[in-house]
Amino acid sequence: MTKATTDFYLANFAPFEKAVAKNGRAWTQLLRQAAISRFAEPRFPTTRCVAWKHSHVAPTTRISLQPAYRAAPNVPLDALAPAVPEFVGTELGFLNGHDVPELSGL
Repeated sequence: MTKATTDFYLANFAPFEKAVAKNGRAWTQLLRQAAISRFAEPRFPTTRCVAWKHSHVAPTTRISLQPAYRAAPNVPLDALAPAVPEFVGTELGFLNGHDVPELSGL
């Protein structure tokens, strides 16, 4: 990834962090800050890195990443039946990457 691409992601992190901090959980802020710090250190992996030798990740540097905002479901929550009805245990429900307590069974 070029320095310009890295700078683009770093510059867009601040507004993203500000927007998410309003509705996010406090403990995730530390994780996001640690992640962006780590992102800024090394460059994006290339095929020259042994661990990434067979993974071409360059296309991901050309897309604009946007935060996934919580959206209202398009279907009623009661229509989302458990995947395994006879399952006994804890179920965590997520929709569009966000926790939906109404779908969770704790």
